[in-house]
Amino acid sequence: MYKKSILCILLLFFVCSGFSQTQFYYFYTDKFYNDEVYVTPDSIYFIGVDYNEYSILPLSLFKLNDNGFLYYDNEIVLLDNLTNALVISEQRKEYIRLLDFYDKLKRNVEERYLHYYYSNRSLKGETRYKASSELSEKTKNGLVIYEADNLGKFAFDKTEQIGDLYFNFNHKPWVEGVSGNGIGESIHLSCDTEFNSIAILNGYIDFDKLHLYKNNSRVKKFKVLDEDNNVEYFALLDDEVKFQFIYFEKPTKKVKLIIEEVYEGSKWDDTCITGLIPSNYKVKSESFDFKNQKQENAINLSKELSKSLKNKVLKKE
Repeated sequence: MYKKSILCILLLFFVCSGFSQTQFYYFYTDKFYNDEVYVTPDSIYFIGVDYNEYSILPLSLFKLNDNGFLYYDNEIVLLDNLTNALVISEQRKEYIRLLDFYDKLKRNVEERYLHYYYSNRSLKGETRYKASSELSEKTKNGLVIYEADNLGKFAFDKTEQIGDLYFNFNHKPWVEGVSGNGIGESIHLSCDTEFNSIAILNGYIDFDKLHLYKNNSRVKKFKVLDEDNNVEYFALLDDEVKFQFIYFEKPTKKVKLIIEEVYEGSKWDDTCITGLIPSNYKVKSESFDFKNQKQENAINLSKELSKSLKNKVLKKE
């Protein structure tokens, strides 16, 4: 069941992306890289690498709750890099194991974290973050600073983890520190290696306090400045808990993101971002509008493989 849940979570993302439901999509999973997942308008086919066997799960298993979190069979899931997904309950089990492991070593588990998106480890060196403001807050546990560096600390380095742990459940987001909802506030990101896109985990994401996502403001629209190539973009984000992407026409090492619009929080006007990671993920569609980006326009459909899979698998029904 766990295998199926990882593979099937992504259907809702594709169906809600604004594409015609007469199209077919394929993608590879991270954990089961020797298999393929083929999405039809009504079902997902989990296909063996030799095309000799497959299983089917229906669209009706996916639900998006009022807090913006996606569920599959009562499990919270987190879309990852447009092609993978994390089952949060399984991540929690791995996190407890990791805490125990580091406790035996007398080390802090948060000493190990990413400075770049984990599935794009070809990006060598450091990623540096600066922001025009940061929120400081006094809590019962002392002063908490929602600093820009937090944007790179939500995930663990796969070379330093146990099992398949990804999410750092002790993580805090970046939060702008000005009065109001942060319109005009900015984040500057620079990397030692060129990157082609940025992966964004928007809003305040805490899997123990799901309400914090909608209680606080989230970014709706960024103005993005590619400082290496002197190009300006605008990127519109969906109001859901998932990874989203900003893409660049040319590789870059330095970008500045300026908050243009927000989804207003139901309780507070602080605008939050959980993660912001340089990536090598590319958009290959010639029709993609880099200047005014929307998430639903970024999926890359391989017509050649789609035709191949239909011929080899769907004819078996």
